[in-house]
Amino acid sequence: MKTIDSPILIRIKGDEGTSRFPPGEQITGMVEIFPEESIRCQGVEIQVLWYTEGKGRRNEGIVQSWRYDVKQIGSGQGFTEAFSCTLPSAPWSYAGHFINIVWAVHVKIDISLAPDINREARFLMLPSDLPV
Repeated sequence: MKTIDSPILIRIKGDEGTSRFPPGEQITGMVEIFPEESIRCQGVEIQVLWYTEGKGRRNEGIVQSWRYDVKQIGSGQGFTEAFSCTLPSAPWSYAGHFINIVWAVHVKIDISLAPDINREARFLMLPSDLPV
């Protein structure tokens, strides 16, 4: 089976071109999928979420999720979808010695009987008065 290079582009629109958002603020962006060859699929899912990485079990929380019933993404037509959601008050982004809290926009192309195509774009969710 031929592997497909990532045809997914995730753009997150933040103030002044940053990828940092304060708690309770709106995050907006665009997902664009333009494959070189057509992709037969069961759907496309976009999620705004957070998860932990590091020591221990992974925890995660999905803030908002959208699923699109797409059966094929053509090389000439592609798939483009805007997203927008309000971030919660917590948990904030964190990078520590044993654990990290990561915020991301995750996109999955659901491929039947084959590995799905997954990509994410990370961003920071921190109060604006905290240093990075």
